[in-house]
Amino acid sequence: MRVDDTPVMCACPWCKVGETALHTAGIKGDPDVVKALLDAGADANARTHGGTYLKMTPTHWMAYGKQYRAVVEMIEAGALQLQTG
Repeated sequence: MRVDDTPVMCACPWCKVGETALHTAGIKGDPDVVKALLDAGADANARTHGGTYLKMTPTHWMAYGKQYRAVVEMIEAGALQLQTG
């Protein structure tokens, strides 16, 4: 099964900026949902569209929301692409 990486369709203003289900799970901080989405193939490095908003990955949202257990799940799943230098 593959997770649909298109933005969640709802009435909220954020839907037009490209958030995925993993972004939403990350900001809510539910590591079990984060793991399930990653296991189903969610793109851990998907970025929001930017413009007025920053081009943020789900991990950015997790860190911003202080959802550190969700960040740990991303690390344990090998889903983060860390850059150095």
